[in-house]
Amino acid sequence: MFLAGLLILLAGMMGWQIQRWQATRQLGQNQSSQLFANNKKSSTVKKSNKVDPKRILIVTFSRVGTNYPDVTLKVGHTQHIANQIARVTHGRQFSIQADDMYPKNYQATVDRAEREQDRNARPEIKGPLPDTANYDVIFLGYPIWWNEIPMPVRTFMDEENLNGKVIIPFSTNAGSGWGDSLSQLRQKYPHATLRRGYEVEGTRVNHSTHAINKWLHELGF
Repeated sequence: MFLAGLLILLAGMMGWQIQRWQATRQLGQNQSSQLFANNKKSSTVKKSNKVDPKRILIVTFSRVGTNYPDVTLKVGHTQHIANQIARVTHGRQFSIQADDMYPKNYQATVDRAEREQDRNARPEIKGPLPDTANYDVIFLGYPIWWNEIPMPVRTFMDEENLNGKVIIPFSTNAGSGWGDSLSQLRQKYPHATLRRGYEVEGTRVNHSTHAINKWLHELGF
């Protein structure tokens, strides 16, 4: 009886976690649909008006080392997307790197990211930063950490005024979708044009080249 009750309890907890994950992902999808829809008509990137590659900047924060679910990455999931964007658009890449590098151990990174978020920290990042005045289109890539944009990216965002630019986000996650990241972008840059981004679970990123190319083609690249 005890074992049967325990199994029922575990099954119920798993079902609740699945429902929570689905609800979180659906909320992120709903937010992204609304935010991207609000900018659909105002975009300056059109298929009939190709952007000069010299005016495209691909900014990425990505992490190597052990990752969920117990894999070792030589190239971070988000960096994988950035590399494909660069191959298609020929834009310049810039990597956001914390001065104090994150541990290669996954759980240690998770714990540090939580502490930084709780303190609303702005970790120092390596410079020099690119002169964003020289670019019209900014691809901004990041993993979702604790449902938000990682704090080193927030440091970059505090340093760089991207209002008036076309911002195209891309992101990897463990099932949360965009989380709150799109709302954070819109709040930080209310006068930027936010184009439809691309997000994918990190475990699927190695099989996403076709989807990335399709997304970029639909954006006019």
